[in-house]
Amino acid sequence: MKNVSKWGGAFLGIVLFLGILILPQVEQTFAPNTANIQDTTDAIWYAIVTLTTVGYGDYYPVSKPGYVIGIIFVLSSLGVLGVLIGKVTDLFTEYREKRRLGYYGTDFEDHVIIIGWDGFSQRVTERLVTADVRAVVVTNEREEVESIYSDFDSEDVFVLYTDYEKYDLLDLTNIESASEVFLNRTSDTDTLITLLNLSDQFTDLDLHYVARIQNDELRPAFNIDGVRAQPVMTFEVASALIASHIFEPDVAAFGKDLISSAVQDDDYEIQQYRVTSQSEWAGATYGELFWELYDQHQILGLGLSKRRNEHEERQLLELPSDDVSVESGDYAILIVNGDTAEAARQEFGSTEGL
Repeated sequence: MKNVSKWGGAFLGIVLFLGILILPQVEQTFAPNTANIQDTTDAIWYAIVTLTTVGYGDYYPVSKPGYVIGIIFVLSSLGVLGVLIGKVTDLFTEYREKRRLGYYGTDFEDHVIIIGWDGFSQRVTERLVTADVRAVVVTNEREEVESIYSDFDSEDVFVLYTDYEKYDLLDLTNIESASEVFLNRTSDTDTLITLLNLSDQFTDLDLHYVARIQNDELRPAFNIDGVRAQPVMTFEVASALIASHIFEPDVAAFGKDLISSAVQDDDYEIQQYRVTSQSEWAGATYGELFWELYDQHQILGLGLSKRRNEHEERQLLELPSDDVSVESGDYAILIVNGDTAEAARQEFGSTEGL
């Protein structure tokens, strides 16, 4: 279609150019006494007002050969308008396409970037959206863009269509404001290479990566100095749930509900909240936090996640003793429902997650 418009416009331009050059000569030859188109300047003016359909009528051909050229100009005006409208339409279509593919970037903040799209990452995205966490999906499959936007609202999910190796385009995902980067490549080797390249590309950013892996033997390879990466083996998690379903199905069903996002007020889930330096819980004991949250809001504490060192390696304390201190930078692990989640956010002055 673009080639047709291109060649059609070129042909139209040649015809009009020749018409402008020939028209004054034709008029002076066949109607020397009555011609009002005396030179090329007059012909250009006549062509402009004709092609733009203004038609002032101050210049016009009076000879029969001039009429023929005039008719060509009039008919060409339709072609010119068609070319202009087609060009504007092409530009608008191109803009919409580039925007659809993510080439104008996003202003999402505290979002999760998902690199690699499949059924698993779709389920992850569903859970994120349910928890009011925005997601940016990076995919190298064009048809997946439409599939993602058919399942999710653009206010919740932004899609970037690009080759996975074009790391400079990840600036379009507003990666410096992201809370997490989830690596979901088809192979562990690709996942590891992506992790290494991203950590090298964005050395000035303190990014936290979650890498989905299939081979547990490769887990040590993801322990990279200076890189906060957490490899997660989906087979390991799934097998534990399946085993639980076999011999304790009620426990498995309850556990599945807890790791799902709370949608209704009576739905329960496990959430974590960061203890900031401004929080009233910084400097308190775990016992004080546990009983205050339970007595005031019926929020049940499960444990604390404490930073082990400056590299953000963490230690999970499950049901710690009451005298364990709560420090700035710790995470409180809580069971909340759809009704008490807002109370938890107000208590900690932050949203759930990292």
